[in-house]
Amino acid sequence: MSSKHRTLKDITHAICSCLCEMGDIALVLQIVQKIILSEMSLNPPMDNMCAMLRALASLDSRPTLLSEESIISLSNSVLGYMVDSAYYIPENIHESTACDQMRMSKYYLVPCFILFDKSDQLQSLVLNLMGSLIAENRRTFPSRHGDEYSLNLSKRMIAIASILLFMHKDEKMQRSLSCCKAEIRHVLRDIVKASENSDLNLEEKHRIRIRFVELTTIMGRMHGWNADELKIT
Repeated sequence: MSSKHRTLKDITHAICSCLCEMGDIALVLQIVQKIILSEMSLNPPMDNMCAMLRALASLDSRPTLLSEESIISLSNSVLGYMVDSAYYIPENIHESTACDQMRMSKYYLVPCFILFDKSDQLQSLVLNLMGSLIAENRRTFPSRHGDEYSLNLSKRMIAIASILLFMHKDEKMQRSLSCCKAEIRHVLRDIVKASENSDLNLEEKHRIRIRFVELTTIMGRMHGWNADELKIT
């Protein structure tokens, strides 16, 4: 993580601490959540979005204090943000040389994980939206990395597979994801279908297959699934 990101994280922490000390946290969250969600819908830069997610995570509790309307709005913003965050996940997430990239990925994704831990509904909605983003081939989202990233189906598929793999490597998320096995299976099946039905070239299919095999192997071990039931041919 760069010094800029460390400074921003410290500033965000200070602001969140101030908000938490203002009195009734539930009331403070009720006041600021609409403003924050409105700003999130404008697709702000990654660091701004990360700071706002950290603020929500600091103020929220388990079970979540967010309204259902807020959770639905948040799920759409979180989906695009997480897919953009996957841009920083290294191709081989086991290599020690990828430490800087891993730290950056964790910096961006952890606020989402905290919010998922506080709201099962938010986690379920985002997982369902991941599947839709793959299944609806023509669907686009406003990416912070440009049209090439948002319009490229193979990049979206690799991004979502990478996010799921990253989530399953987090010990706390493993427990949380155990409640969303059906949603995860749907995402995996959508990846398989898209790989078979789309006009992906051989290189794209190869990269997707590598990430997919890695993902289904770790998920099969954790959830007791047969990895051969879900595979890309």
